[in-house]
Amino acid sequence: MREVAQQVRGTTEEQTGGAGRIREAIEEVRCALERINAALEEQSAACRSAVEFVEEVAVRTQSNQESTRRLGEATQGLQGQAEALRADLDRFRF
Repeated sequence: MREVAQQVRGTTEEQTGGAGRIREAIEEVRCALERINAALEEQSAACRSAVEFVEEVAVRTQSNQESTRRLGEATQGLQGQAEALRADLDRFRF
């Protein structure tokens, strides 16, 4: 009977030790998951910032394209006026 009691006690101690190790492992996993979550939140914030920057660049690019188009039109208009002015000057020379 004494041997059975010692075996039961030994098994109980092993189970208690095993349960403690499982609890520690679960805590380590929980901590790792918290670190992963924090890293993912940081990465998400960085991605949002990058998207905002790219959107701003796209808006500025469109604005620059429009400005370039207008400048081209203005240049053509000035070229036409310069040609008309040259033609007027040529008439005055004769």
